[in-house]
Amino acid sequence: MASSALNGLRVASKLAAHHLGVLAVLRRLRRRERSLILRYHAVAPDEAPFPAYAGPDITIPRGLFAAQMRFLRRAYVPVPLAEIVDALDRGAAPPAGTVAITLDDGYADNYHQAFPVLRALGLPATVYVVTETLDDGPALWTAELRAAIMATRARTLRVEIAGRYEFPLGAARERQETIKELTNVLVPVEAALRRRILATICHELAVNGDGDLAHTMLTSSQIREMHAGGITIGAHTETHSNMTLISPEQARSEIAGSRDRLEALLGTPVRDFAYPNTGGRYPHCNESVADIIRQLGFRSAVTSQPGIIAAATNPFLLPRIGIAPRLYREAALAVTLERYRLFAEARAS
Repeated sequence: MASSALNGLRVASKLAAHHLGVLAVLRRLRRRERSLILRYHAVAPDEAPFPAYAGPDITIPRGLFAAQMRFLRRAYVPVPLAEIVDALDRGAAPPAGTVAITLDDGYADNYHQAFPVLRALGLPATVYVVTETLDDGPALWTAELRAAIMATRARTLRVEIAGRYEFPLGAARERQETIKELTNVLVPVEAALRRRILATICHELAVNGDGDLAHTMLTSSQIREMHAGGITIGAHTETHSNMTLISPEQARSEIAGSRDRLEALLGTPVRDFAYPNTGGRYPHCNESVADIIRQLGFRSAVTSQPGIIAAATNPFLLPRIGIAPRLYREAALAVTLERYRLFAEARAS
């Protein structure tokens, strides 16, 4: 009871601070040369906010996404990621109060839901694309796994993976836990073998697998249209494999291969990269992979590690703030972003 009351008080305090303008005052008083990068994934239509291909932890309804974009335009200075990186390349601090918007994986909803919002508000963003999913390619492997587990009528998955033979498929919560466990099991598996295991899982569950995920991922024409509309397109590997769990040669091939396909599609250099980070169990970036990205001629690489961008930030290990459901409401987002900024300034002082 006491814990519940305390949480309620915290929420009320956030709302009061936000609406009374305390945060705005703090922002004006304490805004120094720091930048933020925000990380989104799927943006769902309001009438269908729980898509089969992406979990609730990475899916934001369009209405809430639009509200966040309006808030960012009021409270910060949204800029292309390149503007922040260019400052770092000069050895300078990023422009004060700036924020960059990014979306990972290359879901088609980025075109159908996010792009119209960004275009209407005149906001720049970067969309990172996994290239094996383009056009006639398979859906993202995590999307295929999730859709299969959530769609099946089976109550148990019987397949030998990681020393286990049975995985429970009861109510939605239990299925979410099975998805999480299988995802972490499959992250370190080589990409081609992972696809074969997914095919086996779909067969055992008597579902159509990737066949049920038509139009889930971006097409070449959608990417070209977004790029023409001011959206920066970045590389996100070919297969959404963890770059720290494969050999340097494989990492180089995955990173360069995704870049080369996007450059051929767009007819322009692709110089920004995002490290895939699936499941959260394994490290997803390190200095060794950052060196590969630098050697390949990229100008930036973003991570899933939270933090603030300052003058000394490594442009090939850029932190981002992931926008999870707890931050979907404007007040919660406002408080969290200012907390990151003020904490960074306190550490620097």
